[in-house]
Amino acid sequence: LPDDWEHRYALRPVLLETFCEAPRFEGSCYRAASKVGKTQGRGKTRKERALPVKDIWLKPLCRGWRRVLNK
Repeated sequence: LPDDWEHRYALRPVLLETFCEAPRFEGSCYRAASKVGKTQGRGKTRKERALPVKDIWLKPLCRGWRRVLNK
């Protein structure tokens, strides 16, 4: 993934973020990643809770990703 992204966009990702709807799915395929929190269930433009709450998972794609992101 990082190589393909860098080839296409000239940027190399260091962290992968994904969302999993907790009540419907267990997120078993994301267990190698770290669960960092939950969404608020609102979407980008809605003020009321109209969407399901999802777990947020992060997966580092390289060593030293914190250092790279803090530059």
